[in-house]
Amino acid sequence: MMTNEGGATKAAIRKGHNSKIWLFTSFSIHYLNYTKQATSFTFVRDSYSK
Repeated sequence: MMTNEGGATKAAIRKGHNSKIWLFTSFSIHYLNYTKQATSFTFVRDSYSK
């Protein structure tokens, strides 16, 4: 299972263009999740400080 996973990763890196799209997509998802958490944290903090 581990070797199969590694092979899939190497294949994606070899494709290059697809891995760039994948990196961009995963980065966007992480970034959106992070900003969502940061926004809700600010909202909670503001409502507590009132």
